[in-house]
Amino acid sequence: MAEAKFLKPDTLALHAGQHPDPVTGSRAVPIYQTTSFVFRDVDHAASPFNLEVGGHIYSRISNPTVAVFEERVAALEEGSGALATSSGQAALHIAIATLMGAGGHIVASTSLYGGTRNMLALTMPRFGIETTFVNPRDHVGFAKAIQPNTRLVLGETIGNPGGEVLDIPAIAAIAHAARIPLMIDNTFASPVLCRPLTLGAPSPMPAITASTLPRSSARMPSSCAPAPRACATSAAAWRRRRHFICCRGWRPCPCASPATVRTRGR
Repeated sequence: MAEAKFLKPDTLALHAGQHPDPVTGSRAVPIYQTTSFVFRDVDHAASPFNLEVGGHIYSRISNPTVAVFEERVAALEEGSGALATSSGQAALHIAIATLMGAGGHIVASTSLYGGTRNMLALTMPRFGIETTFVNPRDHVGFAKAIQPNTRLVLGETIGNPGGEVLDIPAIAAIAHAARIPLMIDNTFASPVLCRPLTLGAPSPMPAITASTLPRSSARMPSSCAPAPRACATSAAAWRRRRHFICCRGWRPCPCASPATVRTRGR
């Protein structure tokens, strides 16, 4: 397949991250209903467990069907990788738990999905993480709300429920000046209409069922890693996200993935 940057979103949405099956010639992505995988020898088995090479070792950590979905989202977002979760709140919690622990602080837009607002205002304080909410149009307020222990700035491309459009480049500049990651919930816009990575946000979080596939029953949110040229998330942080998702069982079922990686034309 050609490099993703030469392809348009329609093609990426149908084919990114997958090659036709070399044995059967199947165009559609198979559902790999397996929990475990075969290794050539002991050394081969040890390498993926030690994160020395890529590969699948257990479906709670990764699965070939889910991997196609992740690569497809990364291609659409122009990122270097994506991490699929079983719910949007799992994706958000993984990002927060990767970046901070007790004593951490978040600066967030007031225009957020209700579940996100409740997690930040009600759940995270129980674990010692506080949030300051700022009007999405108050750029000076975002800068003033940043504290020495701030570890994340959070907003939505199109705020819920008021529909405010966040000035991502302006907020990104504020976050970057403070050397703090900016995370964008890109549910409403989707990567077809907006790619936060290209606007300076190193960690977009598209919710595929809410945006790309509103009629699907599969819940497949993800968070996306920046390409190396705009990287503000270290490789170690990316591995911690994988660790959190493995320990907590937040991986999506491979049976849900075909809803997002189906190859049906219009």
